[in-house]
Amino acid sequence: MSFTSVFSPNTAPGDTPLPLNRFRIARFERVISLIDDIISKKNNCRIVDLGGTPGYWNNFEPFLTGKSIEITVVNLKSFTFCPSRVSCIQHDATDLSIFSDDAFDLVHSNSTIEHIGPWRRMEALAQEARRLAPAYYIQTPNFWFPYEFHTKMIGFHWLPGAWRAGLLMKRARGYYPRASNIGEAMLMVEDARCLTYAEMHWLFPDAALTGERFCGLNKSWLAIRSSRAKSLQ
Repeated sequence: MSFTSVFSPNTAPGDTPLPLNRFRIARFERVISLIDDIISKKNNCRIVDLGGTPGYWNNFEPFLTGKSIEITVVNLKSFTFCPSRVSCIQHDATDLSIFSDDAFDLVHSNSTIEHIGPWRRMEALAQEARRLAPAYYIQTPNFWFPYEFHTKMIGFHWLPGAWRAGLLMKRARGYYPRASNIGEAMLMVEDARCLTYAEMHWLFPDAALTGERFCGLNKSWLAIRSSRAKSLQ
């Protein structure tokens, strides 16, 4: 069983749009700024969303009204419905050789890279993000933020793997159901690995890397490459 495609916050069961909060709106305002910058230069914007869902973009449709954009969603999961401006491809986002360099104007990826698997797959996704478009926007939770978003627990991600598996076998935690055996529990443990600043900087060295702050702490990292982002480095 693959828990990433079913239980990660960016791919909720049935692709039900998640409720908007100030963090999601603030993030998307950054995305809109990148889109508007591209449209001002070439009148349209081609976006590829690595690990995204049609429901995510439906959430923000009011922000996109009147903008000439095309969105390609790449996900291991298949979707039965995609809006008119969204096309969906069932594919591994770590190998998108089906697309040429700079095939898009903007790469978008929200809460995906932490689910992609071992480090070598994270590097592969980062390389694809940097190759596919001149601009990109990558968001992921910060390893050093105490609240673990997938299990909705404090400090869960800092515990040894065996302890985490034991907790997941006792009862459901956040987006994960109760594991019925150690095998399922370990799949859940390995489903998400949040990243540090140093790791994100290594993966996206040409980005402006900033933290999304909550109560004085960085809850997630935003790696953004654009003409404006480069000027901030």
